[in-house]
Amino acid sequence: MLLSCASDTTKTPAPASADTVAEETIPFTCCVCGLSEQCHYRGTRPPFSGFVQLTEPGYVMRDPFSARAACQLPVLLGADCTLCARAVCQDAGCSVFYTRRFCLPCARERAAEFPPQLRDKLGT
Repeated sequence: MLLSCASDTTKTPAPASADTVAEETIPFTCCVCGLSEQCHYRGTRPPFSGFVQLTEPGYVMRDPFSARAACQLPVLLGADCTLCARAVCQDAGCSVFYTRRFCLPCARERAAEFPPQLRDKLGT
């Protein structure tokens, strides 16, 4: 699926300078694997990504490989576990999404509450 944003092509972005103020970042660290990164947003509607809306509040960063523009695709790093509220990345070895995000330790602890197909993926 290709995501796009409407932008006014008549406006040109201001050139970056040494006086440009750095934007604030939000620290993100996965409670399972320890992945640590600085995010640009936490929530469901990244302001730099046009009309993108996430299904869960997540930790989002700007795509570091795209040019700075009015609209950029978001890179979703992860979200908070529904049960323990700790930040967890999207890696299959760290979390699972089933209506909501769960870290694997919490999901395995409550595996009996998940459908059989998902229990197989949890390794229980």
